[in-house]
Amino acid sequence: MIKGINYRNFIVVVIVLFSGCSGAKTHNKPIEQSLDVETIRELWSEKLSGLITDLNISKNGSFVLVSTIPDPDRPDSSPLHQISLYSKDGQKIWQKTASAQIKSQAISETGELSLYSSYNEELTALDKNGNILWTVEANCRPIPIESSKRIVCFHDDDAEPGIAFDTYDWSGKKISSYSAPYDALNLKISTNWSVQSAPHLVLGLARGRVVLFDPSLRSVWKKKVQGEIADVAVSSEQNVLVAVLFNSKKAGQKLAVFNKKGKIIGQISPSNHSEQVEISPDGNKIFLYGNGPRGQFASMYELIPGGLQEKWHQTNSRFADYASPISLTPGFLLSGLEQQTGEDRESDLIGLDFEGKMKWQLPVETEEGAYLYSNSYTPGSIVLAVGNDDSELRVFEIFSGKNN
Repeated sequence: MIKGINYRNFIVVVIVLFSGCSGAKTHNKPIEQSLDVETIRELWSEKLSGLITDLNISKNGSFVLVSTIPDPDRPDSSPLHQISLYSKDGQKIWQKTASAQIKSQAISETGELSLYSSYNEELTALDKNGNILWTVEANCRPIPIESSKRIVCFHDDDAEPGIAFDTYDWSGKKISSYSAPYDALNLKISTNWSVQSAPHLVLGLARGRVVLFDPSLRSVWKKKVQGEIADVAVSSEQNVLVAVLFNSKKAGQKLAVFNKKGKIIGQISPSNHSEQVEISPDGNKIFLYGNGPRGQFASMYELIPGGLQEKWHQTNSRFADYASPISLTPGFLLSGLEQQTGEDRESDLIGLDFEGKMKWQLPVETEEGAYLYSNSYTPGSIVLAVGNDDSELRVFEIFSGKNN
């Protein structure tokens, strides 16, 4: 679990955050500011009754789904495991008590359906008014697919062995199960920023196995890379590409890109060890994020004739105690970063444009340095929700500078 942050309103500035090169010693340099600066407006905040453990925003930006557990350090903390739905303007629409701690949650694109799985191995669905629609026995991470009214229930290492994922319809009826001879490591679905589309899925299995699925969840191809998979990503149906980040004992870490037919069209050794890969819907840009002994690292690659080429990378010499995954929007790469000022650790949420330049930063003040964030894109703005380790939930809206 990655816990929360605390923040204040901010002005976009150039900060000492990254270095443009890697090595045993990294001297952080000011990052260049983007010409297309964006600003953030805080919409609302609320102190919740427990520690924030899960956070999601519907794709249309209208709803925020948040889960909490009891906080043993707060005498006034609720003793219950709770899940709540808020509107974009901060109205609490409903709040429910779960029978056990929530393991994973999700919300559909329009907010029509909220889902959570708990540690008592149940998957529960609620409508937008908080009515429980159904509960089934399941131990998985739910992924709702609104275009087909299907729910993919991904089995991680805590779930039933031999099954990578189950598929349910919107009413909770199990439709199918995808069995796999190896442990399921990663599952990603493609996204599209402009129109609703039926996504492709990519599954990463142990022993280097990769499987691509079409929107009907039928297997398109199965491939094997020469190493253990760290992460996978897939682009949208207009240009289906699969990115695979894997670790080879002999060749070190590799980033490979497959086309829709399963042919490798590019492969490269990343300049820094990475943990996460994301790909833009058009497949033109591939982003990596890492956090290790050399510090934090973000980079972007593009396909060129004959392979892959790194366009930029940024590093920070400080290892992040609370690493945060990267997230893509149409205009920037969103990430959480930590830096050191004297003896104090500072946390930030930042937006980098696709040239690696700073669009905005949100300074973070937090007792432990841990946080959760979730964001959604709608034409004209991006909604960002952040939960901190003080149980504070804050929601922001990000605007392009030209609209202010």
